[in-house]
Amino acid sequence: MVQEETAEKMSAEKVRASHLLVKHEGSRRPASWKDPEGKVIRRTSRNDAVAKLKAFRADVLSGRAQLADLAAVHSDCNSAKRGGDLGSSRSGYALFFVVVLFFFVSFAG
Repeated sequence: MVQEETAEKMSAEKVRASHLLVKHEGSRRPASWKDPEGKVIRRTSRNDAVAKLKAFRADVLSGRAQLADLAAVHSDCNSAKRGGDLGSSRSGYALFFVVVLFFFVSFAG
């Protein structure tokens, strides 16, 4: 009964997701709005990208920076124009997806 209520509540709640994407030499599409020819991306190793993301994460968690501000300047995704905003969803899966992405950086590399 409790699990059903929790699942029902999760699917009814709206979740907003944002992100900051740092592409690297192994990215599927090594180009972005800020690097259309991929010159910088092709010279960025996966480890360098992870290090950048870890630094951004630390800045956000410490309160030194806002994710939206960092994403607007540093993200390789077109969502940078919206401060990394990916929109919102009423799906409980959206929350799971955001949590997995947020903590991935902690264990990557």
